[in-house]
Amino acid sequence: MSAHPILPSGYGDWLKSLKSRIASARQRAALAVNQELVTLYHSIGKDILQRQVSEGWSRPTLDSHIKSQLHLRQGGAVTNFDRHLPAPQARLAAAALKAPYLFDFLGLYFRASIIHAGWNM
Repeated sequence: MSAHPILPSGYGDWLKSLKSRIASARQRAALAVNQELVTLYHSIGKDILQRQVSEGWSRPTLDSHIKSQLHLRQGGAVTNFDRHLPAPQARLAAAALKAPYLFDFLGLYFRASIIHAGWNM
C-alpha cells in the first residue's frame, strides 16, 4: 500500500482553481469591508465637523472632554425606552447605549488604553 493515495485526474488544477477563488473572494470581502469603514469614518468626521460648527466644539474642547472623562461624569443618557418598550427590551436598549464613547471598532482601543494609563506611545 502506498503512503500517498492516488489522486484523481485534474485534482491539482481543481485545487489550484479552488484556492484562487477563495483568495479572490477574500480580497473582494476585504475591499468591501474597507469601503464600508471608510464610509463610516467619513460619516463620523462629518458628524463631528457639524457639531463643531453648530455647538462650538473645537479639537481642544473634545480632547479635554475625553481626557477628563466628562462622558463618565455626565451620567446616563436620558431615554424614553421605559415608556415605549417592554421591560426586557428597554433594559437591553439602555444597556446598548450605556457607554456611548466606545469606539473599539475604530481600532483605537489599545492606543486609548495606553494614553489613559499615562504611558507614551
